[in-house]
Amino acid sequence: MEAATLETNPIFKLRNTGMLVTASDKGGVGKTYVASLLADILRTETSLKTVLVDGDEKVRKFIERFGTRDEEGALLAPDHNDPLVGCRLVDLRSMENSAAEIMNALESGADRILIDGAGGSETNYGRLLRPTAKPEEFTEFLEDEDISAIFIAPLMPDDDATIMSLANLWSKYKDDPGVYFVVALNRWSGDFDGTDAHFTDWFGSKTRKAMLQRGSMSELKITAVYEDIMAKVRDVPVPFSVMTSKANAQALGIDMRTRRAIKNARAEVIDQVKGDATMKEIFGL
Repeated sequence: MEAATLETNPIFKLRNTGMLVTASDKGGVGKTYVASLLADILRTETSLKTVLVDGDEKVRKFIERFGTRDEEGALLAPDHNDPLVGCRLVDLRSMENSAAEIMNALESGADRILIDGAGGSETNYGRLLRPTAKPEEFTEFLEDEDISAIFIAPLMPDDDATIMSLANLWSKYKDDPGVYFVVALNRWSGDFDGTDAHFTDWFGSKTRKAMLQRGSMSELKITAVYEDIMAKVRDVPVPFSVMTSKANAQALGIDMRTRRAIKNARAEVIDQVKGDATMKEIFGL
């Protein structure tokens, strides 16, 4: 399998601030799960100042996991969350309604801003600047403000629609050296050092070939876990590093099997990030 690393693909250069967005037109492809793994790693494994933003105003799963709570455990209102320790809330389906909050995050002095996207989100981020802006205006803005955009795009097994969603996003931003893509191969069930037949269409796609040639992509394999484990994970709104503590897990009613599955999935992501020079720099590991 062809590797996607900084050593072989040196075009991308990380700027002063990193704006990370989980992005896919489709819902239910694991954006929040992937964002939760990465946000937890940024907050607990690095010294990077990290702002978290939930981009799905309707579902609000990300803010439930990372938002600030009062002494009785009730989630504080989004505008009472300090985004550097809690989480804020925007509507990425409407750039007009998101613009002020996202711009405030970019001006906060944070090293990284991680935004969990929503199905059906607007993909022309130029509209953060004005209603008729094109994607090129967003990339010009990024360069002027010394910001890199990192789109984290989940792909699902045997699902051409997620590849098409990524191809659409890639077409808008492929020419900007400050934009990078982390392709999250979600529910990976093959050998980590080999292939997974469920992603054959992706590995043979023109989009993947073009991204590798451009030097704009790394791949991150997100291990498949059993659905009953995922159900428990979705129902317990705490960061994954809290779940992996035996004492905390027992207090939260999380069984050993679930705790170990999440601990292993988290460790696998960390190992992959450390093994890829570009991702290692992006995620501060």
